[in-house]
Amino acid sequence: MGTKEIADARAGMGWTSEPFVIPQEVYAAWDVKEAGAHAEAEWNKQFDAYRVKYSAEAAEFVRRMNGELPAKWAQDAKDIAEREGHY
Repeated sequence: MGTKEIADARAGMGWTSEPFVIPQEVYAAWDVKEAGAHAEAEWNKQFDAYRVKYSAEAAEFVRRMNGELPAKWAQDAKDIAEREGHY
């Protein structure tokens, strides 16, 4: 878009702020920190209850979410490679 098109678009939207400036009222309307914190607290509450009931499954979920390999991964990989003749 050229300068005129940008000016026309801004005028059409009633946008009077400087380029790259977000007015506080727009920022506040789009701010979801409080809602996100509430959703996270609810998730943590539900996951804590799940962890009590299904501790092994919860631990596995946490391990995967942390990007950690299973404890025996290196040995299991070596065993498979040896069995398949790759070692």
